[in-house]
Amino acid sequence: MGVFAKRIAFILSLATVISCTGVFFDQPQPTDSQNLNYVPKEIQGTWKHTRENYEESIIIDKTSYHRTSIEKYSMAIADLDTLETLKIADGKVYFRKGNINTGFPFKILNDTIHFSERYEDALTLSDSVLLRSAKNCLIVNLRKKNWWEILIIQKTKKGEIHIGYPNVDNLLKMRSKYNIMVLDSTKKDSMFFHVDLKSKNIERLLRKDGSIIITNLNPDSTFSEPS
Repeated sequence: MGVFAKRIAFILSLATVISCTGVFFDQPQPTDSQNLNYVPKEIQGTWKHTRENYEESIIIDKTSYHRTSIEKYSMAIADLDTLETLKIADGKVYFRKGNINTGFPFKILNDTIHFSERYEDALTLSDSVLLRSAKNCLIVNLRKKNWWEILIIQKTKKGEIHIGYPNVDNLLKMRSKYNIMVLDSTKKDSMFFHVDLKSKNIERLLRKDGSIIITNLNPDSTFSEPS
């Protein structure tokens, strides 16, 4: 899904931070399921998370996932010279750390500078973003070079949609039962597996303590990210 690259770089980097170990597979999962060319209607929608001076939205439509975050800033112009975190150049505000090459337009009202830090990320179904159906869940396969990362999407009876990431410890425990082989564990913070999971058993392998919930999409059109 062109929704599920930066914030799916965000989602996946968050997943890796949470899980400590990135999980990569040698082929898309489940292996007996065909690629879908659309996102099922039951997981389409718009969800928002807001707090003072900040808002974030997730939109899932028929073929893509979009995530937008906007943080609003206001500060006295007189304070800019003493701030070590910001600079103004070419009519834009730049942060001195982090994404230093991205500038943000600003306005000046009553000796106060106002600007918004905005980021947008999107994933669209393609040959590098595959969506497959499995028993009681959907699996998003994201290609990284010759490997695949997966996200598990499950809708609960209460209407919540959980987006999760496989737990490497659970995979290791179930190697013999599901013929899971570790192909490479020498790289820092990454493990590479051969797996041949089927649509009927992938949910049993990854649900509950087998997956790490990254994002909860709630029935009231809000979302949260468990810590």
